[in-house]
Formats: sequence, structure tokens, C-alpha cells
Amino acid sequence: MKNKIRFYELILNCPFNDPTDECVFEPYRTMSLIELIEFRNPVNSEKISYLLEQHSECCKKRNQRKIAG
Repeated sequence: MKNKIRFYELILNCPFNDPTDECVFEPYRTMSLIELIEFRNPVNSEKISYLLEQHSECCKKRNQRKIAG
């Protein structure tokens, strides 16, 4: 359940306030509310875990670039 909540949080808001073109959540962000509600059921825990892993990798890369200057 915690992962599912995080999944929807990331659809609503990028923690960097500037999602990249490669963001794995971008396709979900362009969906209408109705589409998201209808889509919600097919998103299983494995898919959510995969997307959260991809998000974590993206954050690491962006933080490294930010630190590097």
C-alpha cells in the first residue's frame, strides 16, 4: 500500500519540480483523472516497484549532477 501511495504522489509531483523527458511517470501525468482511475486497477505491485526503482535511479543521477555542479 505504501508503494501505491508513493506511486500516485510521484504522478502528481516530481520531487525536483522539473521532470525529465525520460521520467517513467510522465505517461501517467498526461492521463486524465478518469484514465488514471480506470488504469489504477491494472497497475500491480511489481509494476509499481519497478517504476519506483527507476525513479530512485533517476533521483540518484540528478543529485549527482547537482552536486557536481
